Amino acid sequence: MIRYFTVIFTPRLCINEKISNFTLVKKVTGIILAGGYSSRMGKDKGLIKYQGKHLINYSVKVFRQFCDEIIISSNSKNYDFLPYKIVKDKVPTQGPLAGIYSCMLESSNDINLILPCDTPNVKKELFDYILQNVQNYETVVPYETEGKLEPLCAYYNKSLLPVFKKFIDDKNYRIPDIYKIVKFKALEINKQLSFYSETLFKNINYPEDL
Repeated sequence: MIRYFTVIFTPRLCINEKISNFTLVKKVTGIILAGGYSSRMGKDKGLIKYQGKHLINYSVKVFRQFCDEIIISSNSKNYDFLPYKIVKDKVPTQGPLAGIYSCMLESSNDINLILPCDTPNVKKELFDYILQNVQNYETVVPYETEGKLEPLCAYYNKSLLPVFKKFIDDKNYRIPDIYKIVKFKALEINKQLSFYSETLFKNINYPEDL
């Protein structure tokens, strides 16, 4: 069974969003879902070596470039060596929704970006593109053309916390169900984008993926 954990980062850059005649500076929190013990891998996913580096380091590298805060969601002490805030699940549920909710409770910012630790091909440019499309949406979720939504590589506004709590209380942990009742944008990721690759959202799930 895979456990998910969350990461928060320290200040780097801000997003400048032009509103009428003035510029509003918004800060960003990067939340890393650091996969816990994986029965497929036999250890914590984030600590597995991929091309010479721990998997979690790929996610850290992405968020360090522009996030003002980084949070790690983890129910174990295996990530205590990282210089970031570690947040344990505050609700007794399984799966990523509990980790996202718990980390967003600790987040200092309205803009929260989610990234799991097992997607080493995701680049900063993906989140640049997501942030360009935030507008008045509460969540922006990428998808590949004719592909599925990627709810764990997405933007969530802190205003969604009551909605997350309601779903958790109702024992509905399906994140896509949330999109039906909030201001949601599905953002197409296609070959015309400079950062696109066929393996952009590829997860490292099995030893043969390494």
